[in-house]
Amino acid sequence: MRRPQKGERYVVREPFETIVTTQWLAPFTGGARKVVPADITFCIDYDPPAGASAVGVKPDEDERWLPTLVDEGDRNSPQFGGYRINVSFDLLASHCERTN
Repeated sequence: MRRPQKGERYVVREPFETIVTTQWLAPFTGGARKVVPADITFCIDYDPPAGASAVGVKPDEDERWLPTLVDEGDRNSPQFGGYRINVSFDLLASHCERTN
């Protein structure tokens, strides 16, 4: 399977379920299983390390997708610091399309 590289852009063509990791202004992270809808676009912003089987990505329009991907209690917390969608290389190949 081909590994994604930094700078590659993708669009989700088919919805898929995965973990959306929440980031906090505190010494912990969280997350939940969510369905990632079609039409989300994102860029690979780092080269995955050796042995990786997934990448964490931030949608281009992260504020637009925030209510869909992050629970209300988390996103309204003053300590909420953002989120990333965990996309396995398998899901990237089967549910996403490279656009560049």
